[in-house]
Amino acid sequence: MTVPQYPQDPYGANYQQPQAPQPSKTNTLSYVSLILAFVMPVAGAIVGHISLKQIKTSGEEGRGMALAGVIIGWILTGFLALYFLLVFIGVIAAITSSGGGLGGPSSQVCSALDNLNQASGNIFAEKHLFDELAEAYADQPDKQRVTEEFKDAILSGTSDEQAKAAEEFDRVTADDQFQCGIY
Repeated sequence: MTVPQYPQDPYGANYQQPQAPQPSKTNTLSYVSLILAFVMPVAGAIVGHISLKQIKTSGEEGRGMALAGVIIGWILTGFLALYFLLVFIGVIAAITSSGGGLGGPSSQVCSALDNLNQASGNIFAEKHLFDELAEAYADQPDKQRVTEEFKDAILSGTSDEQAKAAEEFDRVTADDQFQCGIY
């Protein structure tokens, strides 16, 4: 019996048994970056960049997850930055619309103080301006009371009473006058 002869490969290639592909390792930081992207977006994006660099040099799997961590991380970071910017703008708008600052005078108080400061000495005009200021101080009873006492002293008090009332009025409203730019 003769052994069958197989033709030789003209190219001289050696045939080898095909091997099952080895599963390649997935970069751990790619998982971490994707998870962090939702919890701490900036950290997720940064870890994603590190993971991409490692994958590039090591040839590991996980590029898609790392890329998703980078993209999602930066997008969520942008949304968070926009959110905080809008909150900041809202707080500033609320402060300025409530009268120029935390505890500062309202525009109505500033207008009344300015009008009173520019009064020509006409007692009847000043009475109206004091009434306007007392109304502007409606939510501040102490300042409203001092304003009313000053008005009464101007209208019917002695010069000593007027001086005393003016001194008390200036002491109580000094901060408001300064913040309104009257001094």
